[in-house]
Amino acid sequence: MWHLKYLNRKWTKEYNCYDFVLDVYKDHFGVDLQDAESFDDVSVKDLQEGDIVLLENDSQVHAGIYVTDGYLLNLRKTSIGSELTHIDNFQSLGLRLSRCYRYAK
Repeated sequence: MWHLKYLNRKWTKEYNCYDFVLDVYKDHFGVDLQDAESFDDVSVKDLQEGDIVLLENDSQVHAGIYVTDGYLLNLRKTSIGSELTHIDNFQSLGLRLSRCYRYAK
């Protein structure tokens, strides 16, 4: 349940879903993704905890971190802020799965 401490963070003009992913990765996984050089593409059926998932539509790209059982830890532009969202629920928001990455250690 490591992800619980990252819930309820708020989206601001200066802090968005990408910043959230960078912060969680650095704090929990000890990895500065801005300095990372190697990522592997991952299929959705092979997702593991910590994989980065990108969702998109014609006007936006959204990022989250795979936790387990189809859920992403992500920061949305809502009053809730950061939350766990099932991948399937993004379809109702007009977002489709784009790519999945795994940090190559």
